Amino acid sequence: VRNSLAPGPMHVLGGSWGSALVMEWLMTKQPRDVRSVILMCPTLDYRAETSRRAAQMTLSPASRRAFEKTYHGDFSDPALAAANKEYRDTFIVRHPPREAPGEPPNPKMSQTLAVDLHPQGRSMDLMSLSQPVLFIRGEHDYVTAGDVAGYAALCRDATVATIRDAGHLAFMDNPRATVAVIAKFLARVERP
Repeated sequence: VRNSLAPGPMHVLGGSWGSALVMEWLMTKQPRDVRSVILMCPTLDYRAETSRRAAQMTLSPASRRAFEKTYHGDFSDPALAAANKEYRDTFIVRHPPREAPGEPPNPKMSQTLAVDLHPQGRSMDLMSLSQPVLFIRGEHDYVTAGDVAGYAALCRDATVATIRDAGHLAFMDNPRATVAVIAKFLARVERP
């Protein structure tokens, strides 16, 4: 699929869970023509889960209680819908576009997405990347500045950018700033 859609040298971008997919693809397929890697709001290992839970514990008492139950597999609390909305509005998308769906994810979807990244984490594989890597996070993202700094420290050539007034989906909250950061990075990478 990749060769059909983008033959030849390319830059690859993965956001959130997609950052783990990008790293999996890079490590298993080892493509030789990837010029750079962009990992937006990266969730590469246990750090993301730890930070997500820490962010949830900063919310209202009712939301904290609802999220604590999910840690033990109980997604039945009626307060979970409000907790998901508070979490989403605080850390995921702070300025949703008008056409964005307003309903929080259903409990089954939340349970499915609560994947333990520790056993299959790819953060240590960052050391083997020879390409320049751009890490992007939103200023209010649950992926912390410390998480991203830890990932960047593993790379040979890393750039870190924080998008102001943005959550986890920085490109939705502040698309202009996100595109500017990516354009500046690509211009540096493409310089002869």
